[in-house]
Amino acid sequence: MPFGLALLVWASLLCGVADDLDALEKGLRSENARERQEAVRGLAEEGSSEAWELVLETLTDPEPRVADEAQIRLEGIRERRDLEELFGKRGLKARKGIAAERAAEAIGRIPLKFEEQRLGRLLGHRDPAVRAAFLWSLERLAEAGRIEFEGEGDLGKALAKLCSKDKDPHVRACALTALAAISGPKAGTVAPRLLLDDDAAVRCAVASIWTYVPTEAVNGDVLGLLALDPSAAVRLQVAEEYGRMASSRGARGLARMLEREEQLRVSWRIVEHLQGLSGLKYGLDGRPWRDWAASLEGDWEPAEEGEERTYEDMTSAFAGMQVLSGRLAVLIDMSGSMWEEVDGGRTRKQAADAEVRRLLESLPGETLFNLIPYSATPKPWEDELVLASPRNVKKAVEAFEGSTLRGTGNFWDAYWKALEDPLVDTVMVLTDGAPTGGERWNLSLMKSLLPQRNRYRKVVLDAILFDSNGFLESQWTQMCAATGGRCSTVDL
Repeated sequence: MPFGLALLVWASLLCGVADDLDALEKGLRSENARERQEAVRGLAEEGSSEAWELVLETLTDPEPRVADEAQIRLEGIRERRDLEELFGKRGLKARKGIAAERAAEAIGRIPLKFEEQRLGRLLGHRDPAVRAAFLWSLERLAEAGRIEFEGEGDLGKALAKLCSKDKDPHVRACALTALAAISGPKAGTVAPRLLLDDDAAVRCAVASIWTYVPTEAVNGDVLGLLALDPSAAVRLQVAEEYGRMASSRGARGLARMLEREEQLRVSWRIVEHLQGLSGLKYGLDGRPWRDWAASLEGDWEPAEEGEERTYEDMTSAFAGMQVLSGRLAVLIDMSGSMWEEVDGGRTRKQAADAEVRRLLESLPGETLFNLIPYSATPKPWEDELVLASPRNVKKAVEAFEGSTLRGTGNFWDAYWKALEDPLVDTVMVLTDGAPTGGERWNLSLMKSLLPQRNRYRKVVLDAILFDSNGFLESQWTQMCAATGGRCSTVDL
């Protein structure tokens, strides 16, 4: 090709790229959120530095579906030069909304190598939510072998300091698990000192790493000690670790825990682990589990496929799902689908009224519960859990049956509102499965963000979906399972 013609072809290609960028940037200015979302996808596919700058700007979009799309698409960055923008004022240094937190999380999904020193300089963000998200990214980068270490171990030293010095307990817990991924031996020297941390989140993190990092000499059975912790979250974590051992030692540890456990949800999680290991269907009675575990030889191996979980003697259920908790927050999605007419002019809300009444009237009197209907914002019936006394049940039923709340379905904020009560150990939600409104919209993103933020709180999420589809059911099933919960569907 003649040189002049080649220049013309190259110039026309550049003009075409510029035209595409102009069109996509125009799409970002649309008043239609779906069009802005599509523009973000187009910019990520275009992949130039100019395109990534525009994607980063969209992290502050007021519509969660658009900002979530931008956060997800950041994993497509392939050039180091574009990381500078991610670390800058459009990303980690952004001051508007949760843009910095979004950028911090996305770092962990970008398939590039990151320099240890550069990462270490990013640990001191003023917002604890950003620090926690960034620490999770460090954990994932380390596990994927994408941190370039430079010999001095400065990042490990900084994380070790953060484990004990950060004012936020969730950040301290995240720092410990990130440190375990980066330097197991260093985490092993720090963990024993955190066994008596005042906050359960940190002790939960200690339990989560104890079985796989080399720890300094500590007298006694540390997991056995943590199994006696006053926090249900810590005991749940210990049960997970015993279950993960897949050994006779782990089975015996679970059996011992079950015999002394008093909190219903923790008991059922222990039973679920035992059922999965053994293939047996025993329930809450600890005696048969004790006898079974005592009979195991040292070389015992767990059942290849456990039987389907069974929940004996549970008399309470919500829309067909058995209630496995005595400290329960019930969330109800009051978005548009709840008010649609189905059979004979009856609305789903009327069907939900009957399900809520049936649930509450079946709860044992010692159960603690709360109702949290939600639309654009959660509207708790009470400020905290209350006893399921006849008087409270009657008042709650009447309040829900009289509710006319409607709007978008902001599940994200409703879930975290429920967790503000430290007594809650289970959230059951009745929803159409399609979150709208609030800070989060995309279920593919939410299904990893919610379990991570709940990692050291360990509240179980059980979901009952109506008017849903296969994709939504799959996403909710994964999200619930990551918390130890269940997902089912129902016709309302």
